Amino acid sequence: MVRCSFVIPSLDIGGAEHQLLNYVRHRPRDVQVDVFYMSETGANLAQKFKEAGVTLHLVNRLDKSLPHFVLALYLSMKSATPDVVCTFMHGTAGTFGRLCAFTLGVRRIYHSDRSVNPPVTYLHRVIRPVVD
Repeated sequence: MVRCSFVIPSLDIGGAEHQLLNYVRHRPRDVQVDVFYMSETGANLAQKFKEAGVTLHLVNRLDKSLPHFVLALYLSMKSATPDVVCTFMHGTAGTFGRLCAFTLGVRRIYHSDRSVNPPVTYLHRVIRPVVD
């Protein structure tokens, strides 16, 4: 069994979310999927992910200071023991998802940016060369 974790900003209805949902619905049977998302706003696809057999982990960025958020994401990802981590979008999900995967010793880390003009802070610009 391969354990694959995806880190995405939210499960709001959008292109990246639908693409991920389509993948998990048609994934190989020997792939266990965990999805980590950062916020719960508006209409979302959470129920559809659950119906596809995905384990969801809300690590709410809005409820925590940045250090507490990164620690919560790290501990949550550690409990999932991923073999592969795939992150979506630059910014918080891409930067800190990859940083946590890197510090956990995950050997296969992939990043897919779906944004033309992602919001990136100074801290993101400092960390990204380490995880890119």
